[in-house]
Amino acid sequence: MNTKPQTNPPEQSLEATRIGQIMIIWAILLNFGAVFAGVLLGDTIGPVLSLLLSLIALVLAIVGVAKLASGLGINIAVIILCCMLLFIPLINLITLFVLSSKATHLLQANGYKVGIGGAKKI
Repeated sequence: MNTKPQTNPPEQSLEATRIGQIMIIWAILLNFGAVFAGVLLGDTIGPVLSLLLSLIALVLAIVGVAKLASGLGINIAVIILCCMLLFIPLINLITLFVLSSKATHLLQANGYKVGIGGAKKI
């Protein structure tokens, strides 16, 4: 996988990266929300809400990884590996953080301001 940000990627590639990163950020937040829902809401609604949030986070993460990876120009075999890692607890968060970090570097190098809500063109 190329670790250096591309110097002048096409605008379409940057937009795919930006959208994929937003999806990944939401997936990370939903993963944490699922854990807190399971812990704080007790035995009645906690597990159900936790499962629902986890499933939504998983779908968002898979779509976000595919979108972000296509924008970063990552090989299809690596994309499949990353998607498989999303099914392993804790490893999924590490995978999402690493991909988001790569997207952040690329977007910042191309004039985007990246924050908790995603990236915006400066």
